[in-house]
Amino acid sequence: MKNILIFKDKAVNHNREMENYDVIVVGAGHAGMEASLASCRIGAKTLLLTINTDQMAYMPCNPAMGGPGKTQVLCELHALGGASAILSEESATSIRLLNRSKGPSVQSVRIQADRHFYSLMAAKLIGETKNLTLFQGMVSSLLIEDEKIVGVVLLDGRKFYSKTVVLSCGTYMSGKVHYADTSTPGGRMGQPSVNGLSEQLKELGLPIRRFNTGTTPRIDAKSIDYSELARQDGDTEPIALVSEPRIFKDQLPSWLGHTNSNTMNVIKKYVHMAPSVKGMMVRTGPRSCPSLEEKARWYADRTEHLFFVEPESRFTNECYLQGLYMSIPPQYQLEALKTLPGLSNVRMVKSGYAIDYDFVDPTELNPDLSTKHYDNLFLAGQVDGTTGYDEAAALGLVAGANAALKSMSLPPLILGRMDGYIGVMIDDLAHKGITEPYRITPSHVEFRMSLRADNAIFRLGPIAKKTGLLDPERSADLLKLESDKAEFVRESGGLVYYPDKDTKAWFQDIGIGDINEPVKLSQLIRRPHFDYTKLIAVAPMFKSLSRRAVTSAMTDIAIEAYCQREQTRMRDLERWEKLSLPEDIDYAGNMFLSKLARLRLAAIKPKTLGEAMRVDGVTPSDIQILGQYVSRET
Repeated sequence: MKNILIFKDKAVNHNREMENYDVIVVGAGHAGMEASLASCRIGAKTLLLTINTDQMAYMPCNPAMGGPGKTQVLCELHALGGASAILSEESATSIRLLNRSKGPSVQSVRIQADRHFYSLMAAKLIGETKNLTLFQGMVSSLLIEDEKIVGVVLLDGRKFYSKTVVLSCGTYMSGKVHYADTSTPGGRMGQPSVNGLSEQLKELGLPIRRFNTGTTPRIDAKSIDYSELARQDGDTEPIALVSEPRIFKDQLPSWLGHTNSNTMNVIKKYVHMAPSVKGMMVRTGPRSCPSLEEKARWYADRTEHLFFVEPESRFTNECYLQGLYMSIPPQYQLEALKTLPGLSNVRMVKSGYAIDYDFVDPTELNPDLSTKHYDNLFLAGQVDGTTGYDEAAALGLVAGANAALKSMSLPPLILGRMDGYIGVMIDDLAHKGITEPYRITPSHVEFRMSLRADNAIFRLGPIAKKTGLLDPERSADLLKLESDKAEFVRESGGLVYYPDKDTKAWFQDIGIGDINEPVKLSQLIRRPHFDYTKLIAVAPMFKSLSRRAVTSAMTDIAIEAYCQREQTRMRDLERWEKLSLPEDIDYAGNMFLSKLARLRLAAIKPKTLGEAMRVDGVTPSDIQILGQYVSRET
């Protein structure tokens, strides 16, 4: 061990009363914000440390929240008492419902947020939170005594003590910003990197890996010819992410365009100057948003790639170019931009860049997001190998809650695959591992009919209330929603409509269709295109109930058969989860297991047979062998 990295000083007790906390959260991005707020709601004395208190919960990349998979995460985060969904709604510059033509389990809300207003509201919330202390400073190392983490040390030597620590460092751990031939240490452009911390974690035995990500150029809105782009407006009917649906006024439009052969020719001409091609950085990044340089290499024959011009704020003229990530020299980025429709006279305010950074291999995580090496060290956000504000915020809440619970010697908050998208994400990270930055999508979720955005509050609200994560206002909201949903189910069950002449004509007029025999309301709800508006037309007494509660109940009724099948599969999985695997099982020495299974199981050490089933590389025959082993042991 290097003494310069690991402090073992026991003689500084005279300051402990003043500098002692239950939880220390390192980093104030989306993960750090949610971690510190969750810790405080549970009642822990919490310290939030950040390099820059002027950019809390900042959005250095696309200022957007939600979308497929992410909407479900945000709704679950809100159900657990989190702040990100409400901040997204309050800062929205545009809001849209995606996948309208598909089923309710994959429909999602996407919000384009005002990056500056979002960050200011987050800072205000943090400043008003009881039990939360904010401090600006850079953490250089963890403070360790008697082989236990007891706090952190700042770059200036100042020490803070705590019972638990949450690391939510984002892209700052040994981060490097790259564009063209220039590489500078940084967590993002204009911000320093955190050096030494990942080296210490490596010394402590935690597996450290490296990913890259990037961002697009920003352009001046006044230099755009919008007549050459397709306009995309937000929704004009009632909509919301987690509050009661309402009409969002004064939304800002986005604009759509496509690259062309001239664009891709410019990129191909200079692609050899990209930092990843030159070997200046690792090449593993988020596949869901590749750079133009990567598109030129991966899709050599394709010239048309969709891009969006999206306003970043109501207070600036900067626009984000979604889909145009690049890190070639700035002058050539501008050359490429001028080939695009509407951008022939564009002014580039900021150039795009790439960044690579250290993270901890997420197979190091326990289900409560503590590390296997130190049970009072918690990790959240991109330091876990994820990408996206939504994923980071959710992991932050779980890590912060469990850090607080650990500091109070209370049972942890454990979310599994049957509890929600957040549980699926944690389980994927801890047991499957990752080969690229992890982004949650509905395809990751086996039980997505049951784990919808609309019922997140009913699934996770009671868990949050029991854990202490809900403030009085959220608790009252939960009770009202539960009461309204129960009333709708109770009162709607007895409603029947008869096929008399007036009713048949009425139903045809409002678009419900014909009826030839008595029909229950539940049967109407199962009809295609029967929505909340039609419900209120045929049963206006339900207008007084929460629209969120009613639409969730309607979805339950509409897809009841599918959900029942999922519930059966859930019960099967629950049986596997209850079969514990011995902690001292010798995977490496079990020659009946496949070689890959021996390696993966020995590294991850699953606690149950259900967890072992989800480890990447473990085959059904491996599970059968483990099942026989468990049967003999029990």
